[in-house]
Amino acid sequence: MKALRLVLALLLPPALCLADGRPVRFIPFHQAAVMDTHWKLLLDRNRAITIPHILRMCREVGIVANFERVDVCGHEEAEPAVVRLYEATGDARWWKLAKFFVDTRGTEAGGRRKRGEFSRDHAPLFDQTEAVGQAPRATYFYSSAADIGRITGDERYYTALRRLWEDVVTRKLYLHGGIGSRHENEGFGAACELPNLTACAEVCAAVSFVMWSTRMFRLEADARYFDVIERTLYNNRAAGPPTLTVNGQPVELRNVLTSGFARLARDWRSGDMVELELPMPVRRVVARPEVKDCLGKVALQRGPSRSVRGTPSQDQGSAFCNLAPSQLGDASFFVFFSFFRLTARTDK
Repeated sequence: MKALRLVLALLLPPALCLADGRPVRFIPFHQAAVMDTHWKLLLDRNRAITIPHILRMCREVGIVANFERVDVCGHEEAEPAVVRLYEATGDARWWKLAKFFVDTRGTEAGGRRKRGEFSRDHAPLFDQTEAVGQAPRATYFYSSAADIGRITGDERYYTALRRLWEDVVTRKLYLHGGIGSRHENEGFGAACELPNLTACAEVCAAVSFVMWSTRMFRLEADARYFDVIERTLYNNRAAGPPTLTVNGQPVELRNVLTSGFARLARDWRSGDMVELELPMPVRRVVARPEVKDCLGKVALQRGPSRSVRGTPSQDQGSAFCNLAPSQLGDASFFVFFSFFRLTARTDK
């Protein structure tokens, strides 16, 4: 995918990239995002084509030459790419541009007109209280803000982003890790507005959500961010109390767990063996009562895999998934598991 983006960036003309919020100027920024990955392979060509292209584009909208015309890129996908361009080149111009993009969005600096919630342009980042608007753009924007918070050490970025991340994972996240329930804006709905049959939940939103959660982990090394990443990547997250041993001797987890990580401090010797077992029993999962579309429904999950059927089935292996949680009672499950599919049968 990155290689494809690189090819597109080299071939597509600048005229395809428009400013002022319309279909937008992010093709060259895609190339910037892959520059650090392919830097050694395509160093000369990247520097010769990408950087002049971005500089020309930025001059056209007046965001480089002393910021005479104060505005931000129409698509937030540019911001994380510019941060990566700065980290790859060390050129302070890209740092100035990235921070300008993030800090100016949502303001009326220089007399610019705000574009509303769709583009996170309704309020400055530090004043935003919930995730709104188009989901992929939102999480690209939050990703770049997290990068800036990491580089500057400014706690205000982390405070705002943690508030927004909590809003997403507690009120706007599907069981399978998708975000963005509405088709009309490819974005977030109201709290707990998570319809099943009409869910948007685009792949691009999942990709950028993983990007954002990864950057949140860099700000705060808490395993819960990777729990969400795994849910999104593999439809769920690892579950069940683990068993940890060193040289066959069990380790008391409560003594070594910190933010979801087991930290083992000892004098290690050649031949020492650490074994970790993660039991993954089938768990019943129900939605919050505010999610009207999931009332009376239950899903099953085992480790990184979940099993959900939306319509009744005569297949003994899936019919029980449509029962209300109370109807399952004390049923036990017989599980047949592969990486891509969970099949479970109940003895009731």
